Amino acid sequence: MSYKIGDRDVSIRVNAKGLSEVTPIIVPTQNSNGISIVDIQYNSSNKEVSVFLPYQFSSQQEFDAAVSNSSFPFKVNDKIFIENISVGVSTVGKGFNSSNYNHQTFAIKEIDENIGGQAAIKYSLSDYLSGSESPGIMDKVNSSGKVIFERDFPIFDPKIKKDSYRKGETVKTNKNSFGVVEEWDSI
Repeated sequence: MSYKIGDRDVSIRVNAKGLSEVTPIIVPTQNSNGISIVDIQYNSSNKEVSVFLPYQFSSQQEFDAAVSNSSFPFKVNDKIFIENISVGVSTVGKGFNSSNYNHQTFAIKEIDENIGGQAAIKYSLSDYLSGSESPGIMDKVNSSGKVIFERDFPIFDPKIKKDSYRKGETVKTNKNSFGVVEEWDSI
């Protein structure tokens, strides 16, 4: 599904296949409410990603004060969504974005206040990359990365309408087979 601000409706890009009673999960993308990403680095030995943020602390006391007054909003186990990180056109990397991993959120595993440098958070791709797979290297020129908290996602309440067929209706499959509905029980 997709929705652009100003649209009246949500567009269904891929319809569900088969009959299902599962309520869809709507994941917002192209968020403007995130925190900018300065850089991303990948550690292939543990498959962890370090996300460098626009926060700098000159002392541990300054960092502690930022955490206590919530000006540094990150906490271990917070769920985050990563967007708009380019790994370049010619890369073989899988990417860093949540969209590269079926729109998954990632749990923050660690916070690195990096006194005197850029503060960073870490998340793991160990459940998403196999063997020697890599997310690639961030293309800083073509990236405008954001970290978005799952807690800041809008909340949707999708209403599902059962599909119905009419007696005599012609039905076409995706393999160009045709048939005519003889009976249909919508229960």
